[in-house]
Amino acid sequence: MYKVKVDYKAKFMKNLNEEHWFWKIIQEAIPANESCITDIHQQKLEKQLQELTDEELLQFHRTFERMTCIAYTEALWNAGTIISGGMGDDDFSNFRSALVASGKEVFEDAVENPESLVAFQYSERLVDNSMFNGPVHTTYARRQGEARALKELRYEKLPELNSELLVEDQEVLKRLFPGLFDKFWKRST
Repeated sequence: MYKVKVDYKAKFMKNLNEEHWFWKIIQEAIPANESCITDIHQQKLEKQLQELTDEELLQFHRTFERMTCIAYTEALWNAGTIISGGMGDDDFSNFRSALVASGKEVFEDAVENPESLVAFQYSERLVDNSMFNGPVHTTYARRQGEARALKELRYEKLPELNSELLVEDQEVLKRLFPGLFDKFWKRST
C-alpha cells in the first residue's frame, strides 16, 4: 500500500501566510483619514487588485470567498436584520462582503460576537452596499475577458443555514442582540 506523506505544518503555514497577505491588502485599502466602506475605500482596493498577478488575484478571490463563507451564519444574518431593518439573500451577501472589506479585526470580532458591531462606527454602511461584491471579478475580466473570469473565478458553496434560527420577531432579536437592537432597530424600521 502506497502512503502519501502530507506535511500538514507546511500546508497550515501556507494558508496562514496567504491569510496574512490577504488581510494586509484589505487593511491597506481602508482609507486612513476617510471613513470605511466608501467609494474611496472601494477604489483603493481596486487599485491594489490591479497590481496583483493573475495568480495572486485568483488567490485573493479564493480567500475573500472563504471569509464570506465563514461569515455566513444565522447570528450575523440576524445582526444584519437589526442593522438594516430586514435582510434578504442579496443583502446578506453584500453585508458579508462589506464586513470582510472592513478589515480583519472588525471581521473576526463580528464573526465571534455580532454585538461587537455596536462599537463599529460604520456598521450602517455594511447594509445596502454592493461595492465589495465585484472588484476581483471586474479586475480579472478586464485582463482575461468575461468568459475566462466566469470560468476561473470559482465561488464557494455556502453552508446551510437553519431557517428557524433566522429571526424576524423584534422581541427575540432584542433578547439575542440587545446592544445592536438598542442602537439600530428604531432607526431602521
